[in-house]
Amino acid sequence: MVVSIKLWSYSMKHLLAVLTALVITGSAMADLSSNPKITLSDNYQENLLYSYDFRSEEQLSDWTIEGFGVARVENGRMILEPEFHAPMIAMRKEGKFSEQNNAAEYGDILARLVKEKYPQQVESMYVKGVFRGGHFNIWNKKTTPENYAISFDFQSLSPESLHMIMFSASGENGADVLRGNVKPRSGLASEIMNGDIGMYRISYFFPFRKTANMRKSPGRHMTTMGRDIAGEDPEAVHKMVITKWNGEVNYFVDGEHALSYVDKQPLAGGNWGFRLMVLAKGAYSSINVYQLLSNPLATSRT
Repeated sequence: MVVSIKLWSYSMKHLLAVLTALVITGSAMADLSSNPKITLSDNYQENLLYSYDFRSEEQLSDWTIEGFGVARVENGRMILEPEFHAPMIAMRKEGKFSEQNNAAEYGDILARLVKEKYPQQVESMYVKGVFRGGHFNIWNKKTTPENYAISFDFQSLSPESLHMIMFSASGENGADVLRGNVKPRSGLASEIMNGDIGMYRISYFFPFRKTANMRKSPGRHMTTMGRDIAGEDPEAVHKMVITKWNGEVNYFVDGEHALSYVDKQPLAGGNWGFRLMVLAKGAYSSINVYQLLSNPLATSRT
């Protein structure tokens, strides 16, 4: 009877959470910044700064990881996988928690896994009573100029979320987030959203949520939402392009405009990289970073 009550309680909480998420998502879908009239000009590719084809493991030397994650090269792709991905996916399939990517649901389970391997780090990864560790950032050691584009091919290797790209990241007075006078980080979201660095972040591949969300830190400000085009076709390889021209950021997937944001107090160039939640796993390839010398948009937003 106790087991039945617990299962019923979980099912009801899950149902209520799903209904709430659907209401929120439905409302948000009406305000997406996706605009099919906005297209990219080919000029964004004219000034290549650096690129990665991942033909060798040596290219991983340009990247550094914060948190519990692994990067490896396979068949010309950089495979990114959280260290505790496999056991967490197994428990997700067993129905131990839902598809909502909610740390309040799976935090205790993940904390136990982390404690088995890193017992000294677990306590420091609780935020307001919820375990927030187990995820990771992978930063490129090179930076971007003020106006730039980043393009890459992405394929999810897990049906679960969540992937993110971090860009225009810097500390106080433009400090490099890897070499400057900034606090050490261990892969917690609070360190990059409410810490001592500023940045833009776009989250994508969240089939349950159905939107790509862009935030600005410090402060975790939601700036805009757009179509999660990668989540609409979860097994495909997707070409992603992020452009930053002066105060405007645009995000394209497979040539389609996904979101845009015009910042009245824009961030400059800086560090950039990817972030994966524990249930996510993905392949990244054909990464290119360009300097923009002119507006990369071929058409206006009108």
